[in-house]
Amino acid sequence: MSDEPIVTESFPSSEPGLPDRSFCSGREGGGVLVEDLEPPYVNNAVQPVVNADVGLGIRNIENSLFVTFERWFNLNVGDVFEFFMGSTRFPLAWDEIRPGENTQSRYQLAIRRELVPLGFIYPCFGRVLRVGSNNESTSPPQTWLIKDTRPGGVDQDPGLPYHSELKVHLPADLQRPGAVLDPDRASLGVVLTVERYPDIRVRDTIELYWNGHLVLLRLDQDHVDGVKPIEIVVEPEIIFRPNGSGLLTIRFRVQDEVLNYSGELQQWSRAVHLEADLDPALLERAYFLWNGIDITDVNFDTQGEDHFEVEVYVPSRLPDGSVTPAGTQIVVTLTGTRVDGSALVVELPAFPARINRSSFTDVANSILKQLINGSMQISYELQFPLGTVIGTSRRLTVTVFGTVSTMPPVNVVESDAGLIDPTLDFITVEFPEYTPYDRNYSVTLRMEAVRPGGGVEFYEQTLLAGNPPPPTRFRIVVNSEFRRFIGLGNVKIFYRVDDGLIGALGGVGALAIRESEHLTVQFGERVADMPPPLLQHVDEHGNIDPADVIGIAIVTLSFVRTVPGDVFIWRWVGTGVGGSTGDEIILNGGTAGKPVEFPVDKVYVDLNNNGELRLSYTLIPANGGPILRSEVLVVSVGPALGNLIRPEVLEASRNPDQLPPEAAEAGATIWVSFQQMRPSDRVRACWTGIPG
Repeated sequence: MSDEPIVTESFPSSEPGLPDRSFCSGREGGGVLVEDLEPPYVNNAVQPVVNADVGLGIRNIENSLFVTFERWFNLNVGDVFEFFMGSTRFPLAWDEIRPGENTQSRYQLAIRRELVPLGFIYPCFGRVLRVGSNNESTSPPQTWLIKDTRPGGVDQDPGLPYHSELKVHLPADLQRPGAVLDPDRASLGVVLTVERYPDIRVRDTIELYWNGHLVLLRLDQDHVDGVKPIEIVVEPEIIFRPNGSGLLTIRFRVQDEVLNYSGELQQWSRAVHLEADLDPALLERAYFLWNGIDITDVNFDTQGEDHFEVEVYVPSRLPDGSVTPAGTQIVVTLTGTRVDGSALVVELPAFPARINRSSFTDVANSILKQLINGSMQISYELQFPLGTVIGTSRRLTVTVFGTVSTMPPVNVVESDAGLIDPTLDFITVEFPEYTPYDRNYSVTLRMEAVRPGGGVEFYEQTLLAGNPPPPTRFRIVVNSEFRRFIGLGNVKIFYRVDDGLIGALGGVGALAIRESEHLTVQFGERVADMPPPLLQHVDEHGNIDPADVIGIAIVTLSFVRTVPGDVFIWRWVGTGVGGSTGDEIILNGGTAGKPVEFPVDKVYVDLNNNGELRLSYTLIPANGGPILRSEVLVVSVGPALGNLIRPEVLEASRNPDQLPPEAAEAGATIWVSFQQMRPSDRVRACWTGIPG
């Protein structure tokens, strides 16, 4: 990638041989141009970078590039705001201030990824065209670096548990078979050599982990040009840190200046192992077993459902020469490092030692799942009696890799296969379990939709994470906040977590803000294409009595024009707390083309007693055809009231029942009464008659 900015239009050079930095507005007319706008910005950009004012990476552009304008002076409805990149004539995105939007503190534009230029781009600036005049305001032109390549380039064999293009080597004396790092050799330090990798660039940062300890190296121009080797010095201070003996794992990954990590799937180099014996007073290391096989790498994608355990061999004599007492207990500690660098420490329950034999303890798969693309160190203590340590072991480092989401999308309770009724008073956005989590982290819920031209309609709410996840973690978005998205098509809903920590590179834009997967919904009217579902025990008045339901209620989806592979998504939404449920049904040769019946636990009837439930279903065709939605079955829940006494019209006479027209000029009042009347009861009045 060239370091010279891309300028898509020609201007007179201000100095021969240098990239041109002259700037003028591409707009013609007699208005006034004032450079008084604050520079538009991108969240989580890096500022500055080498040869540019702003640096953007893959995370900034993969879901469109969102550019934010702070509120400008003398903002008015009808002002047009635009953003330019590499051109002064053709904006990549624009929008207009609409009525009701003129009180916002900031405005955003979205530029689709395929329109975002790459490399060093000049000029990048914002412009506001003032309503009712030819006057315009611009921001100072800047050079932006947009980089969508990763250090290390494309992994040539993504099926391997490491990045094929990232390679690290031990010094020659520690590469020999049987080589052991002893105290004398460790006191000299260890120099590791990294091979030159594709897409190397100045200010790439190599993050090397030696036995779980981070060692950083930032590359300079000589590294990039190959004038000097890429060598990482592991100082004795790091080597002699506690628990430095055992089978060490050494590996690295690379982060470039704009915070792109190496490898779309596998970020890390192939691990190098080295036996270290720095403390003769330590016991032998443990072994980590997968289905009984000794391993040091875990592929969670293929092995995540299998059996993992730690094996510990306990000798009859301890390193100090004393006899290992009968009744000795083993306490294993797992010290993990997650992919984001945070720690996970788990102490397994104590188990008895078998002298001169191996003992085993299981490791829960859920622990390994938390450490995907991280690592785990295994150590143990011998205790006798329990609580009194008589021996400590060397460590074993195990790497864990795989592809699993740590920040899944939110769930909108009221969403019907992606469609939300715009007349609802509010929607409930439920958060899943996610990593990283801490009750004191700031979590921003964001909803966004892009208008034609690139204008962004968005809603944000930032709160502390609060109590642990489901069912307690959710947000309520009221109608006045989400109505802005009606008619805008796809709306993305997601969350961002800010742990407040500064990344390894430091500086502006290095805050650890992570974004979840996106949920896409639309706000619009439900159009029924299929008949309503049927619910067993519902009477002719649309009521179900919980006393009539024994164990389960049977639901029938009666639409039969289906084929194998079609998916039914059904929703049972109740007014009672915890009274909602739903699922999806994938049709096969035995269920397609006929009504589908399934049971629902009686608890979902009981939880809605004296309330209401709404039952519906949606068909997702296997051939990708239009989504079909059913009519909604609305059922009241509670004991049937039997025959009701007749209603009365207060303005009418009795015997005979007559309502003179002059008595109802202001309307008629219907009076009803029945036993066990509750505030939540719904009363429907039916007025029929013969015109004349």
